[in-house]
Amino acid sequence: MSLATFLSKNQDPDYVNFAFVISQTSIGEEHWKNLYNLYKGGLGNSRYKSFVDYLSDVKWKWERFNGFEQIFIRDRRIPALWEYFGYNKMSCMEDRKEFLARILEHTIGFTIISAEQCKQYQQAMKDGIKGKIKVIETGICPIELEHAKKYNMGQLDKPPPFFPGDRNDMVFVTA
Repeated sequence: MSLATFLSKNQDPDYVNFAFVISQTSIGEEHWKNLYNLYKGGLGNSRYKSFVDYLSDVKWKWERFNGFEQIFIRDRRIPALWEYFGYNKMSCMEDRKEFLARILEHTIGFTIISAEQCKQYQQAMKDGIKGKIKVIETGICPIELEHAKKYNMGQLDKPPPFFPGDRNDMVFVTA
């Protein structure tokens, strides 16, 4: 089934954003519905565990993650959430699979939240409320802060998450 066919059968906007992220991996489409149901059916650690358990038997790659990983290794900087999820403590392929499943679930969640926020902010502007979307510069993670500043200065055109595991959030600032 093609991505277009998959999306046409699923009108849930969260599903569209889920598919946007999952289609960046090599996870076969036969797993998408199960993963989406796990995503929608769980919260917090139970959802992470469900993703990890399900994906432990699935062979998959995530080239987008690998690309950012190479940049961060080159720059000798690792995002805070990657460290929190144990990036620097991985000792075997099983640890890496668990780490990637957790980052994937997180990235799906933040993509869905970001899309909903953009929709709400665009509606506010249509309703005549003057303002603009800004990324909150929390400063928790230097890499996240750098991306937030670039977005707010107009140097990035895509809202967060800017990379797998990014925790940047947005606000609507009225004029």
